[in-house]
Amino acid sequence: MEDIKVGLVGLGPRGRYCWSKMFRQMKGYRMVALCERVRPLLDQALEDCEEPRPAAFTDFDEMLEKARPDAVGIATGADVQAELVVKCLEAGIHVMTDVPACATMQQCWDMVLAAERSKAKYQLAEQTRYWGFIEAWHQLVAAGTLGKIHYAEGEYIGWYGTNFLYRDETTGIRYSYEEAIGNPAVTPAWRNGIHPIWYLPHELSPLLYVLDDRVTKVSCMGTPRRAYKFPELKQSDIEAALMYTEKDTVMRLVVGFTTPVGGKGEIHHHWYQLFGSKGQVEWKRAGWDQPKMWLADAQMKDWAAMRWGPERLDAPAEARGSGHGDADYYPFASFRDSILNDTTPPMDIYKAIETAAPAILAGLSAERGGELIQVPDFRPNATRRPGERP
Repeated sequence: MEDIKVGLVGLGPRGRYCWSKMFRQMKGYRMVALCERVRPLLDQALEDCEEPRPAAFTDFDEMLEKARPDAVGIATGADVQAELVVKCLEAGIHVMTDVPACATMQQCWDMVLAAERSKAKYQLAEQTRYWGFIEAWHQLVAAGTLGKIHYAEGEYIGWYGTNFLYRDETTGIRYSYEEAIGNPAVTPAWRNGIHPIWYLPHELSPLLYVLDDRVTKVSCMGTPRRAYKFPELKQSDIEAALMYTEKDTVMRLVVGFTTPVGGKGEIHHHWYQLFGSKGQVEWKRAGWDQPKMWLADAQMKDWAAMRWGPERLDAPAEARGSGHGDADYYPFASFRDSILNDTTPPMDIYKAIETAAPAILAGLSAERGGELIQVPDFRPNATRRPGERP
């Protein structure tokens, strides 16, 4: 195959400044179409492109019909991605989406079944699993250095103000909470009012990669659905989930975006820890802190500071500066390579949904006061053949 003809839908900040840039600059891709229903955002993204510019569309179906891309990148809100994914897969078009993969359990199954019935490939563009220290932990666990991992933690507690919660649907301009209240031109964005725990792929994806595992049960509790600093915002400040995996690991995962917190260094308030029968590893808590490791059989009286970072020492030159500690490069590269080499993407449909479904069910558990909920197995088994609805 020659260069992959790719179309991109969703041209908010992430779509414009990361996805469009990666598709335009990375070898192996040729961006042939841009799609965005908010015309000013579409026009701004077109200005970034060199001549000949991609075709411009405000309608997704029209883009598929007229541009005929080999692959589509979807950087819209998670609430609408599933419908677009299904359309692409049914048309035999490869597709990659931003995180989270989807927003409901029905959408989880719709995407799985569409992927199983299609010859096209699906990938989730989750990048934290490619960080250097995550790869180091993966190797430690695979080698048995830490023993049996019986407990893992992940946190995404960040203060982003509220500029990602409101925008003008006519202009695409984003507004702060203070600017939005009482403004009739402002519409809540998809993240406005969701369970924070839904935005969990950046914690679940790397942990499940390190553990080579999946979640089977989940329970969750959260603060009231009213942010204390922003009373009109119907969103919990913090939600904390306990999850149990197929390989007998307990995980604690916490997410919140409306509480100010101290700085945690270069990776935006993500934090992780593993406890094993032979040792422990921990990411740093602050910019001045260091990652740590302790091994029970290594004559270590205390934790040792480690020099791991988010950047990978084995990264190719074109990965540098791609974003998120150089990790943004890897989903685009692996998606390209899976298409050109006809291989399974690293973050395929099953791994994508295995990060989405536990988070969706955690939100449901929080609504039910912490009820323990079973997470279905989305992979084919003795009772479900590929493409069959359970």
